Amino acid sequence: MNTKAILLHFALLFALPGGLLACQRGPESNTPSFAESIPTLSSETTQQPPTATGGPPKADSAAAPPDKREELKSVSLVITNGIVIDGTGADPIPDGLVAVQGNRVVAVGPAADFKIPDDVEVLDAGSGTILPGIINSHVHVREAGTRRILFLLDGVTSVCDMMIPMLSMHYLDEEGIQSGPAARGFKAGPIITAPGSYPGIVYGTHFSYEIQGDDEAETAVHDLHALGADYIKVALEPGIFGDPWPVLNLGELRSVVTTAHSNDLLVRAHVNNAVLDIALE
Repeated sequence: MNTKAILLHFALLFALPGGLLACQRGPESNTPSFAESIPTLSSETTQQPPTATGGPPKADSAAAPPDKREELKSVSLVITNGIVIDGTGADPIPDGLVAVQGNRVVAVGPAADFKIPDDVEVLDAGSGTILPGIINSHVHVREAGTRRILFLLDGVTSVCDMMIPMLSMHYLDEEGIQSGPAARGFKAGPIITAPGSYPGIVYGTHFSYEIQGDDEAETAVHDLHALGADYIKVALEPGIFGDPWPVLNLGELRSVVTTAHSNDLLVRAHVNNAVLDIALE
């Protein structure tokens, strides 16, 4: 493996992707953090002062005695020979190791602390860096081929599409193409908005889900949820030129948010500063 960075998509490796918290769930989510999700983190990293050259502190290089090493049992893949950055703010781990079982990371730590079974697949990181995949939380892309070429191959392992026609939502469910997997796709679908407003007035009505009244707001959320929306997006955009565009009123917006939250969906908004108070309300 000659790549200089092995990008482990830790969000992909949880039953409910904690790395996609910002895309899927509000602050009340109980999804565990990366560190909390690792049941066999074998060694603690101690904080040390920076080096005299200003570089990052070096982890303790003392290896565990051979008879004290933790045996990696029931693992399907081990990644070695790289600097591990786990994304929690902890110090990098020189010559680190990441062990995976199925779709879950089960161990992270200095390679010298672990005993690797002979029958386990080992991926050599080539003295590169092993780190969580990057998540792009605002894109406008649908096809799996594009998500592979423009995102996954550059280390972006999940993308959140923020505006897509209803009939095209299924494209974000495609996991890859013949040449390999794509970045995971998450979607809002068309934007819930007032009749004759943004985004339809700019990009076409197929990008809008126009509603009028609290009941239609609730129905819109249910419709999008049934089509697989991972979150809901609303537009609060009165425009900046000429006659102002209509926007959702506070009652409609509250109906959207209440219904979305009851279905465990986050609501995201396109907001103009002129109506920021409605979004904050």
